[in-house]
Amino acid sequence: MKHKTIKVSNFKPRWYQKNLINSLEHEGKRKFVIVWPRRAGKDVASLNLILRQAFKRVGTYYYLYPKYSQCRRAIWDAMLITGEKFLDFIPPSLIAKKNNVEMKIVLINGSVIQFNGADNADALRGTNPIGVIFSEYSRVNHPEAYNGVIAPILAANGGFVVFISTPNGHNAFSNMYKLGISGEDPEFYVEVLTVNETKHISEDVLAQEKSRMSDELFLQEYYCSFEVANTGSYYAKYVHKAYAEQRIGVVKHDSSYPVHTAWDLGYRCPSVIIFYQVIGLRICVLDCYHKTNEDLAHYASVLRSYSNDRKYLYGKHFVPHDAAKHELGSGETRLQILRRLGVETVILPRLLVNDGIEIVRHKFSRIFIDANNCSRLLEALEHYSRKWDSVSKRFMNKDKEDWSNDFCDAFRYMCISLSRLEANERSPEEFDKRYRELVYGDNSHFPPIFRG
Repeated sequence: MKHKTIKVSNFKPRWYQKNLINSLEHEGKRKFVIVWPRRAGKDVASLNLILRQAFKRVGTYYYLYPKYSQCRRAIWDAMLITGEKFLDFIPPSLIAKKNNVEMKIVLINGSVIQFNGADNADALRGTNPIGVIFSEYSRVNHPEAYNGVIAPILAANGGFVVFISTPNGHNAFSNMYKLGISGEDPEFYVEVLTVNETKHISEDVLAQEKSRMSDELFLQEYYCSFEVANTGSYYAKYVHKAYAEQRIGVVKHDSSYPVHTAWDLGYRCPSVIIFYQVIGLRICVLDCYHKTNEDLAHYASVLRSYSNDRKYLYGKHFVPHDAAKHELGSGETRLQILRRLGVETVILPRLLVNDGIEIVRHKFSRIFIDANNCSRLLEALEHYSRKWDSVSKRFMNKDKEDWSNDFCDAFRYMCISLSRLEANERSPEEFDKRYRELVYGDNSHFPPIFRG
C-alpha cells in the first residue's frame, strides 16, 4: 500500500532553514538552540517545521511565545508584508478544525497545534506534547515552563524542542546555548548565524537599520552577540564589580541574625521574595523565590517552609505601597490578607523608580549575593535597563518593561528597606566594633596588622 504524499505548504526554505529541518528529520537531533538574526524567518521556519512533524507523527504540538498576548499578535493574527496571514502557511485543506478562542488548530490526521504563552507554565501541566517551539526564547520570563513542565514530558515520549531567538544578554536562552555547545548532550543541535552569513537582507536595508539603532542593539540583533555591553543597563557594571570582588558566590545564613524579606507582589507576572540579612556593613542576600499565578497563601507557606527547612528566624517583611490597595475579589487589602495568614508586613514609602535605582547603586558595594539560590535574580540585575527610543536614538529615562522588572523591583525594595532597619538597630559601624571587641579583645583598637 502506497502512502499518500501530503504537501503541507508552499514554504521554500532558505539554505540555513534547511539545516534545521534536516537535523531534526535525518540526524536524530531532539534539542535545538537556533540563534538567527532579526528578520531571518525564525517563525516561518518554525511553523513549517512543526507542521511537517505533525503529519509525520500524530500528536499534540506547542508553539509558545514568551507571553500569550504576544503569541496571538505575532503568530495567530499576524500578517506578512505580502498581505497574507501568517497561518496561511497551513493549507485550509489540511485543517479539520480551528478554534480562535483557544488558538488551536486540529489537522485532518488528528494532530493538534496549540499556540500559547510560556508565561503560564501551570496551564501546560497534564498535557503530552511531542514537539515544542519556544519562539523568542531570550525574552521568556518563565524558564520553568521548559525545565519544570515540558522537559520531562519530551524525555518520556521522545519528542523534540526548538529554542529560537536573537540574543538578549545573559538569560535562560544564553544558558541553553552554553549547555548546547558544551557537548554534554549529543541530542543538541546549535546554530549561530549573523547577517553576514544569512544575507537575508540587502546592504541598503541593513544600513537603514543601523542608522536607527544603538551600536549595541545592532550587534545584538543582526550579529547575534550575547556579549555586547548594554549602555542602558542600570546595574550591570555593579554586578560585574561584585563578581570581581568575590561578593557573589556562597553566602551563608548566620542564625544569630534575623532574616528579612522584601516582596514584589504580582499575579500574572511573578511575585518575587528576596531573603536577606544585615550583618554589620554587609547586606547578605540568601535566597530569591519567584512564582506566578499563586495566591498570598502560597507565599505564606513558602515562608514557613524556609523557616523550617533553612532555620530562618524572620525579622521584618517589607512590601510596596500598593499592598495597601483593596483586592477586587475579597475587599481586603493584601496587608490584611497576609496578616490573617500570619505574616506581619511593613509598607515601604512610595518613591520614584529613579530615586530607588540610585539607592540600589549606593548600597551595591555592601551587597553579597548567593549565586546558586539567586541565579535568576543575578540575570535580572544584569539585564535590567532603560528603554531605547529608536526615533531620537537614545535611552529614555525610564525602565524597559520585560521579565527583569519584577526581580529588580523586589531588589529595589530591599535596598529602600535598609534605612528602616538601620534606624531601629545599632549602626553597622557599631556591629563591626562589637565584632572586633569579641574577637580581638583589648587589641581591637589597633590596626589589623598589630591585632595578633
